[in-house]
Amino acid sequence: EAYTGIAGTAVDQLTSDPKYPASPDEVRLLAGIDTPNGYADNYGARVSGFIIPPTSGDYYFFLRSDDASQLYLSTDDKEANANLIAEET
Repeated sequence: EAYTGIAGTAVDQLTSDPKYPASPDEVRLLAGIDTPNGYADNYGARVSGFIIPPTSGDYYFFLRSDDASQLYLSTDDKEANANLIAEET
């Protein structure tokens, strides 16, 4: 979900925008948890999905972005149970 016209690069500028989260300007289905390069300026995005590990064990997650971003993970399908596990300020 992409939200255009976001002033600034902080995550809270996206999450406090009146369009977020109910009215994205564009919705895409991605083949993986990766967003397009060179998409635009002055926008924010939210990527949601499921990760189903094939085996139990330790998994390492990382986040990379050229502006601010946050990565949340939940152990179930409930958004309310998601915890912040990585952040790029």
